[in-house]
Amino acid sequence: MMNTDIMKDNVENIISEDTQVLTIKQLRTLCSMTQQEFADFLQIPKRTIGNWETGTRKAPDYVRRLIEYMLRNEGLI
Repeated sequence: MMNTDIMKDNVENIISEDTQVLTIKQLRTLCSMTQQEFADFLQIPKRTIGNWETGTRKAPDYVRRLIEYMLRNEGLI
């Protein structure tokens, strides 16, 4: 498990780059959720989350933006 200081540094590095698009895995990691927890929260099959994270499939940009919007509005990131 990651030390909280390291996690905080990682979050700051990800968020500080305004031009960087956060990946599904980065969004999930920022929420400190497992793939199953993330899938349950979003009501998306876990296999879909896994496929997006491994690159087997690509999440459409609008879906990634909607997920980020939802997580920010819920105060999770």
